[in-house]
Amino acid sequence: MPHAQNPANSADGALKTGESWNNDNSAAAAYARLCQSLVDEGHIDTEGRAIERAQPDMLRAGLLRLGADQIDHFTESVSAGMLNLAELGQIVAIRDKHMVSEQAARLQPDVEPIAIDLAALGEVDLATVSDTADPPLGPYLDGLLPEVGCALLAGKGGVGKTWVCLRACQDAAKASGWATGAAVYLDLDGNGADKLNARLWMLGMPDDAIRQRAVNIVDPAALGGERRMSTFETLRGILRWLEGSPPRLLVIDSFAKAIAAMGGSENDASDTNRVLGLVEVLRTLCCVVVIDHVGHESTSRPRGAAAKIDTPDTVMMLHPHEDVDADVVAAAKVLAVKDRHGALRQLAASGDLMASGSQLGVIRVRRGEPYSVDLLTARAANEAAGAASLLARATGTDPTSLRRAEIERWIADSGTEGISVSNLRVSVEKLHKTLALPRPEAREFVADVLGDLMRSGRVRETPVRGGARVVWTAPEPIFDPGPDDPFAGPVAPGWDSTPPQ
Repeated sequence: MPHAQNPANSADGALKTGESWNNDNSAAAAYARLCQSLVDEGHIDTEGRAIERAQPDMLRAGLLRLGADQIDHFTESVSAGMLNLAELGQIVAIRDKHMVSEQAARLQPDVEPIAIDLAALGEVDLATVSDTADPPLGPYLDGLLPEVGCALLAGKGGVGKTWVCLRACQDAAKASGWATGAAVYLDLDGNGADKLNARLWMLGMPDDAIRQRAVNIVDPAALGGERRMSTFETLRGILRWLEGSPPRLLVIDSFAKAIAAMGGSENDASDTNRVLGLVEVLRTLCCVVVIDHVGHESTSRPRGAAAKIDTPDTVMMLHPHEDVDADVVAAAKVLAVKDRHGALRQLAASGDLMASGSQLGVIRVRRGEPYSVDLLTARAANEAAGAASLLARATGTDPTSLRRAEIERWIADSGTEGISVSNLRVSVEKLHKTLALPRPEAREFVADVLGDLMRSGRVRETPVRGGARVVWTAPEPIFDPGPDDPFAGPVAPGWDSTPPQ
């Protein structure tokens, strides 16, 4: 078309008067041809104003960078009805983005080689190599939290996460001699410094230590408001400052509020790693604890992206635990979801390598003067239960011994007529609730006891029509209960002490 009709208004002066635009191979001429095609197809008017979206001149710079050949290809697509102005804008934006990325990649400096041979790194110092199978337990919260590393602690609201972390902060502050800033608690969750300091006081922390901020409680949102900064930028600034003066223990409460302040999503792995990446340096200098929550549907893992489990060194869940003690404010079962370094397995009942979800123990918050937050490890509970079981077996007061004694007494009391095996089984089913067994287990238990008694010659079976009866043959029964024995006879309410005949 003539130069005077060019919607691009003689873009770069590439044409001379009287020349045809179709014979010009410059990008500007190709752009003019594209504009004419957009006019012909009704996407813009003759003055270059867009009917659908934006003026093509807004795309001019991006189109010219693509060159004449690519612009002519767009012109053909417009003329064929395969491309409109809005679609053209999207394509140009994508091409622009790719070109910028390629240009940035070309500008990257060459990486210098970094030597990692013996001359560069030296020999291995065997003095630093541990000769024990298990790494040492952490110094905070009865071994639950490490001295260095990143731990994620998740659970429902009200399960005691804040109490647990304040107790860990108190441990760190006490170990430092109540030095200022020995522990830092970043309160993104809006608990309030007054409330958290009150809990530290309830846990028995000295007044002077609270005043001098041995546990330094900071609200990043409030601090950011004073400085006219976003909460996330304030959080980044605080963590950067702490890298130069690290505490013994750092608590971030909570992950959800930190990622929300960033404008990210808990379900996005990149956003999750970006938040956890804020403590990448600090986790090598001190203990970092990140408080997190669980979803409504799954309470076996932290909610959101799997990166929450992949990135930290340890991941623990707190599950509500019912406790009959009226002084217990909160109680939770502690489950190990991840134990990268293997220290937590020492708290488990068996001490073996743990599968995900292995119980580490029960943690209780108990009111008193002062309040206490204590972990009863699963291993300690298991050992205590084992010791109690051994004592009970030795004294004949364990459930198995008491059931056996009842069977022996029933047989002896039946005299020369004996008692049927089915009656013995029914009687075991109807014992006191602490001793009663379901029918299949009762049948198996009675058969085992009778087998032992017959092999020892204490009882014999007398065949009768329709079955057999068991008769006591020993001079005296092994078990002779006293008049006040609570387990004498089937002691379920309403039952006679004599087994059915």
